[in-house]
Amino acid sequence: MQMVLFLDPNLDVIVQCLKSCCNDSSPPRFPPIRSGDHLRERINATYSSSS
Repeated sequence: MQMVLFLDPNLDVIVQCLKSCCNDSSPPRFPPIRSGDHLRERINATYSSSS
């Protein structure tokens, strides 16, 4: 299992599966995403249900 830790990401960087980790028979599990969008989605998912 691998995990990613966004400590202080550049919000404009695209995060995606490394080409050496995927192929036609094993495609990426997730589409590319900007690190800022991912961080915003996680914050919204965490705090939007607490209202």
